[in-house]
Amino acid sequence: MKRFSITVFPALMISLMILSGCGSDKNNDGRDIQNTENEDNSLRGKITVGAVQEDFALANQLASGYVSYNKNVIIDVEVLELNQIESAIEEGRYNIYLLNGAGNPKPSMESQIIACDLMVLCVNFNNPALQKLVIRGLKPSKIKEIFATPSILKWSDIVKTDEVSPVKAYLGAEKSSAYNMVRSFLGINQAPTVTASLSDQDLYNNISSNAGAIGFLSSVFAFDQNTLFRSNGLYVLPIDFNENNVADDNELIYDDFNILKKAYSSNSYPDGLVRKHYFLWNKDVQQKEIVDDFILWINENSSAYIERNGFFQPLTIRNSE
Repeated sequence: MKRFSITVFPALMISLMILSGCGSDKNNDGRDIQNTENEDNSLRGKITVGAVQEDFALANQLASGYVSYNKNVIIDVEVLELNQIESAIEEGRYNIYLLNGAGNPKPSMESQIIACDLMVLCVNFNNPALQKLVIRGLKPSKIKEIFATPSILKWSDIVKTDEVSPVKAYLGAEKSSAYNMVRSFLGINQAPTVTASLSDQDLYNNISSNAGAIGFLSSVFAFDQNTLFRSNGLYVLPIDFNENNVADDNELIYDDFNILKKAYSSNSYPDGLVRKHYFLWNKDVQQKEIVDDFILWINENSSAYIERNGFFQPLTIRNSE
């Protein structure tokens, strides 16, 4: 019995100490959590991003990636309509804007170039004159004629063929960078016979569903990112820049996405057809610490997101690596 009592007594004491300790630890845990919260210097808050339609998916993925890295921040991404860009910036509706153009669309704002895509000349895969277009390419003077002539043209007016089906020219959405860049590159005003699309997606749909269609389309839509070949229903035409009636080797850069990427990376693609995508924000933006941290994270982590969405790294970044 003594032996049993001696054994039990320390056991009881130990149990009481453990219970007492648990209660003390519980109180300490509460204090520790409170102290952790008070001493946690990580960024907290919410910002909003307004992105034009063609950049919405990229902006949304980047925001999701950043939020997974910093769970104390919320980023809402909204589609910014073209006719609302000016008023949104003037009213400070968003903390950050994702816009695009041949150059920085708002040079007075703080900016970070994030990605590029290319405007490529596409026709329908069932174009009646496709065989000759593939061999010769299309001269800039002929392209200009297609988009500037007020009368309806036939494909026999463009290449030597008996095919008299009409040419149907398309541009991007009015006020969009795609719309303005093509007109600037060709030095034209829009002809009455040219149809403006509603979006890049709509432009792709128009060209891929109309045998006589032609238009400059973003490389994001012109190439299938799963196969890296031309998207279904399209053929990407070489441009005969020297107008020698032959698509030379340096003009045959559209067979697959990697060949086009190589041409872009070597600075051999016309700059007027390179569309640049920028994050923009005001100097006195609210939640500036979050904005700055988000942009810093993008600079360090955006490569995979850019490539996954069919964009190119900006040459200014690539050349500095």
